[in-house]
Amino acid sequence: MKNRNKHLIAYVVLIAVPLLADIISLFFLPEIIPLHYSLSGEADRFGSKFEILILPVCFAVIGAVIFPVAGLSSKNETSTKSNEKTVLIVGECCLAMFLIINFYTLYISAKGVTNIYDPDIDITSVAFIPLGILLMISGNIMPKTKRNSIVGVRLPWTQKNDEVWKKSQHFGGIVSIVCGFLVLLSSFIFKGADAIAAVIISITIMTIIITVYSYLIYKKTDKQ
Repeated sequence: MKNRNKHLIAYVVLIAVPLLADIISLFFLPEIIPLHYSLSGEADRFGSKFEILILPVCFAVIGAVIFPVAGLSSKNETSTKSNEKTVLIVGECCLAMFLIINFYTLYISAKGVTNIYDPDIDITSVAFIPLGILLMISGNIMPKTKRNSIVGVRLPWTQKNDEVWKKSQHFGGIVSIVCGFLVLLSSFIFKGADAIAAVIISITIMTIIITVYSYLIYKKTDKQ
């Protein structure tokens, strides 16, 4: 319970900070700000500064959903509660990533930036560096999860038995760490649309590899 309260405080802080920052920023932002950007990086929609509140509100909803879901992920665990801890940590990492993106959004709104691929404020570095770190953290804790339907490599065949689940999480964790490293690398090597494409390809390949491996493990175990 004590650890859960610590996580609750972290969630409240990570949810409240971007929301309060956006509310305060309303006193300083111009009335009309860029709100949407095309794949080429150019601003293609402008609107009221009050729309900037949509982002932190969405983050708050996500955080409010993750916290109770964490408890459900450990309903079959009697003592360790490793699944709950995993979900809470990943959720905190996600909210921290959202926090960075939120402050980036405030910055480009205040500056009236019309191209988010500008070398000085390239969004790909802002978004993909924390995403890469998140994937690496997730990969590190995936092998610690117990069989459940909420967190981990959750496929029909990985739910069949603990052996398939354990091997899938272990392999998936390694692949996730490698993918996280590639995402980090992509954020430095590529810029703009090229970086987005590189990250999408990396995550897609990661998903395919993990899915195929877990299925092969299932079929091998099923024959024994």
